[in-house]
Amino acid sequence: MDEEIASVTVVAAPSGDLDDNEYGVFDDTQGHKDGLKSGGPSGDGVERDLGILAFIGLASIIEFWQAADLCSNDEGYAALVDNCSGRNGYAIAAGVVSGAVCLIYVALNRFGFVKHGGQVATLLSAFLAGWWFFATCVGTFKGPFTVPSNGFIAEWFCMLASFYLVYLNVPRVKAFVDGMEDISDETKIVYAITFASFVVMIAGSIACDDAQDCKDEIAFSVACPVISLLVTAAVIFMGQNISKEMNASCLFFLAIWWFVGISVLTFEQPFVIVGNGFAGTWAGFVLSSYACGATIQHVPVVGKILSGGNN
Repeated sequence: MDEEIASVTVVAAPSGDLDDNEYGVFDDTQGHKDGLKSGGPSGDGVERDLGILAFIGLASIIEFWQAADLCSNDEGYAALVDNCSGRNGYAIAAGVVSGAVCLIYVALNRFGFVKHGGQVATLLSAFLAGWWFFATCVGTFKGPFTVPSNGFIAEWFCMLASFYLVYLNVPRVKAFVDGMEDISDETKIVYAITFASFVVMIAGSIACDDAQDCKDEIAFSVACPVISLLVTAAVIFMGQNISKEMNASCLFFLAIWWFVGISVLTFEQPFVIVGNGFAGTWAGFVLSSYACGATIQHVPVVGKILSGGNN
């Protein structure tokens, strides 16, 4: 036992004393590495949390400012919003509540009630992630921030920063995300295409719901991401059991499919203005094209033609 304590003390000495209640018992040098990765025993984890919270708090102020400006201004972009009712009122509440939670988090930390990875930190970070997930879905898909603006960017940044805060403070989430480092680059891209497909599907469903007659390009804004989701789901569920030829063929199809999607959805309607649907469509095309280019040599017939018959 004495040797283990001495070993830990020597390894952790550059960073100060260990806090077993906060970081648990380290397993020799590997435990020390894990501790440093999650913030370190010297309180770096708390400092990182506070830095992210400062970012979320400032972005919340910007989001609130933009929403409040829409309430009081009847010119330009603000004229498109119906004062402070409905979704615009929700946007104001989103910024106010988020800013208040950030202040509460900082105050609790000041008086020693919050520790990095502790129960309070986990609950507050999970609340912010859920709060901004719904606020961003409503605000950037339905309104008032459906086009790039300070509010649009602030809501997306708050949501992503909140997710990162959850990653840092929730061990199970961190373990799951870190475990994805072992999967292939092609599979990571397939996950990214899946996310882009969800974004386009939501945007297309809203456009279809808002249209008096959901047909032609607007109907395709739903069909395009749904077909993409079916293909990516098949690739993900088959996992390592999928052959190189089948995987490459699926990526080749997705590249062609999203090229058609861009040609149909971003020239006429419904995604001619930069927004979630526009960005998601382009993301699907770029990601699938990159993955296709990296695996096209395994596509039957096509790969042989491109390789001059030497495939």
